[in-house]
Amino acid sequence: MTEQDKQKMREIRNIKDRERYANSEELRREKQYKNKKNTARAYLTRHIREEDKEEFRNILKKL
Repeated sequence: MTEQDKQKMREIRNIKDRERYANSEELRREKQYKNKKNTARAYLTRHIREEDKEEFRNILKKL
């Protein structure tokens, strides 16, 4: 392998790594959002009065 071939291989590997990192960053943000949403939903359903639970469930479904 010549030095140019090695350089091209390095560039290709770097491009693939950047793409993979960008994808994982997106997935990480989605996962964080879902976790926060589920935590909020669990907190609300645990701490609201029984008669208000159905109303809160309807509101949460709309979100």
